[in-house]
Amino acid sequence: MEEFKKSIKTRLTRSIISTVAAIGIVLLCYVNYKISGITGHVESFMRGYQTGLVMAGVLLGAMHIYNLCKALKSEERLRKMYIKESDERDRAIKNKIAYTGFWTTVPTLLVASIAAGFYSITVFVTLMSVLLFMLVIALIYKCVYYKIM
Repeated sequence: MEEFKKSIKTRLTRSIISTVAAIGIVLLCYVNYKISGITGHVESFMRGYQTGLVMAGVLLGAMHIYNLCKALKSEERLRKMYIKESDERDRAIKNKIAYTGFWTTVPTLLVASIAAGFYSITVFVTLMSVLLFMLVIALIYKCVYYKIM
């Protein structure tokens, strides 16, 4: 259990760093928006979307940090988290749907879509469409595998 606690502390550190970086990005987006004086609808939409997407990441990061801190303070929560993460059925399902590769690709596409939004609305919409398609397919696979396993 001590090794699991150590891994939770490592996750907590990574989450804090990522969330602080995302807050920095939100501030940079805000400053960029104010300095550039954007007036067009498409440009305004893109800046709003990018800022909203990063803010959602900050919110999710804050929730993750909160849950990890709660788990570290309570042995019961830590034990429940360990049991949930070491469940063999969930691991098998995650392996079947290529869990690790999928959750590496999704954030990469999100970051790429944010960056593309600064240059081309066409590329942005294309990347977001690909991302939406991937999420829908993953959801379908997850539902199917939870029913058959």
